[in-house]
Amino acid sequence: MRVWFDQILSMVYRESVANMNFILSHEAYFIVGWLIAIFSLEQVKQRFFVPTNTKDGGLHRWMKNGIFGVVNRLLGPILMLPIVVWATTVDIWHRPEWMSGIPMLIVDIIILDLSSYWFHRLSHRIPFLWRFHEIHHLDSAFDTTTGLRIHFGELVLQNAFRAIPIIAFSIPLKAALIFESILIMEGLFHHSNICIPEKLEKLLSRVIITPNRHCVHHHAVVKDTDSNYGFIFVWWDKIFGSFNTAKRKNTWHIGLEYAPDLGCIELLISPFIFRKLKKRMKLKGYKIVRDVS
Repeated sequence: MRVWFDQILSMVYRESVANMNFILSHEAYFIVGWLIAIFSLEQVKQRFFVPTNTKDGGLHRWMKNGIFGVVNRLLGPILMLPIVVWATTVDIWHRPEWMSGIPMLIVDIIILDLSSYWFHRLSHRIPFLWRFHEIHHLDSAFDTTTGLRIHFGELVLQNAFRAIPIIAFSIPLKAALIFESILIMEGLFHHSNICIPEKLEKLLSRVIITPNRHCVHHHAVVKDTDSNYGFIFVWWDKIFGSFNTAKRKNTWHIGLEYAPDLGCIELLISPFIFRKLKKRMKLKGYKIVRDVS
């Protein structure tokens, strides 16, 4: 019986490894397919109104956000991936053989998601990090393409921060790459403006970040912008006191309270220029002012 059980486990493990290898080798196709699917669903039935004028929405905005997706895809193997690869080669301790397989992969994903939560939260607190993250929040609408609008500088800094748990927990490269794929797909999902049945969204929101929760994070009001930092799992916001249960209204202003959106070139070079877009409103009881000068 024990031999039979071991054979079953070995077969399941081999099948899982083969599936993970297939996913990694076809990652780009999965992500593009996922993007097209969610974007198409948005066009069928939007949950909230998205501006369609040439300045704030429609094709102009989609193209602008899409450029960020293309730039990040091109620069990923040059700027971001080497950081992760290097981190997985820093062998300060070696994982024993029993620390492998699907259960440990899930643990690795949870660890990396926790680090992403804290990097995101720090990006709202540290002016240098906010310079890059601000680009994402300047989007004046909220849909799947918002998930593409991430400055490549932020991704470099995020991967450098992620190197800490990768080294500390000896997380293998495969786990880090699978996490990255899940992160991208979940990011496209929770930025989407699709109309999800209320019961389904309520069920999903017990575990993962849903559009209904994350859209609060893009509300221009500071107390909402500075909440709901989670990427994949919803637990971290609840554990660390940043969970916001506000419900979006059609009257909400999406973006930032102190500035309108910028042009594509301006968005790309903005973090590297010493300028004052404007000091962030200093609200009563709010100690951190986003001075991006």
